[in-house]
Amino acid sequence: MERNFTIHCKMEERWIAYFIKMLNEMERNGSIGHSEFIGLYADGDGDFRPNFEYDKVLSAIGDKPKIIRNPSGQMTMYDAG
Repeated sequence: MERNFTIHCKMEERWIAYFIKMLNEMERNGSIGHSEFIGLYADGDGDFRPNFEYDKVLSAIGDKPKIIRNPSGQMTMYDAG
């Protein structure tokens, strides 16, 4: 079942274009049926410190995301399928 939810995001202006490009690529892959890992290097020691506010949809749908962590601790992926 499809659900609508809202995300509000605050981040440094220089990261916005990269973040939006990542979202656009996710949307594109879904529209053409292409699978790949898509990511954005989140440098917490730098100035990538986004703040997200969103509807708490997970508790409403009871979903538990599948989380894949690289043993080095440098990568975390979320697999919905």
